Amino acid sequence: MNGELQPSGSSTGAWLRAALLLIATLHALSCSAPPPGGGAGKAASTNAGATAENANADGANSELLNGRSGENASPDSPIRKVDFENFSYPLPDKSKGGTRIKLRNGEQPPPSFSEHGIPRGIGYGFGDVTYGEITGDQSEEAIVTLHEIHSGTGIPNYVYIYTLRDNRPTLLWSFATGDRAEGGLQKVAAENGELVVELRGRNKIIGTNLYADDGHTGGNCCHDAFTRTRYRWQHGKFRQQGTPEVVFITDTVPRS
Repeated sequence: MNGELQPSGSSTGAWLRAALLLIATLHALSCSAPPPGGGAGKAASTNAGATAENANADGANSELLNGRSGENASPDSPIRKVDFENFSYPLPDKSKGGTRIKLRNGEQPPPSFSEHGIPRGIGYGFGDVTYGEITGDQSEEAIVTLHEIHSGTGIPNYVYIYTLRDNRPTLLWSFATGDRAEGGLQKVAAENGELVVELRGRNKIIGTNLYADDGHTGGNCCHDAFTRTRYRWQHGKFRQQGTPEVVFITDTVPRS
């Protein structure tokens, strides 16, 4: 042996492994590096396009949702802003005397009360207001009901149909109902573009004698049927549609 030192087998293997690792690392780096003006710019452009596409999709969904919301939302009805609890109404039943009902905070009190709080004379109170399109103009009308305040047991109602014209409430129709089983008000509502009026009793129709004998002897407390009449706005007034329907009540529970 001469005096030179020879690398051992283990040293040689370690050196080779280190060299191979260095070569592999350099190769990987050269493959992943983008060419000038090439891959990196294209990738950025693709991502930007995807972002824009997503944004457009979000915008379309937002627009669609807004459209659906518009279809399902309540119509734009300025008439809902009218305060019908502080309002002046003509009196449909001229037999009651006076010409107008003037509600303040939902009431026009009777002229006076007895020492026991019993009304003397007749007052009026706000009942309800509902809305619906019943004239074909695509705008809502208001259906208002009032009731009497008095010392008796009668329960007549007053119904008013208002629309807006030139931003002012305009009365289209008003009528008084009967008392309980003698044409008393069961329901008034807008349905499918028509005005539906239901009065308690048989063959009870606005414009006829609601207190006429209808062949039922159950008394005012216990009507056995109600009459449903439909009206449609035609030529400037509500006109009856078809024959009124008498609906018989199958139960025997007394109804006030």
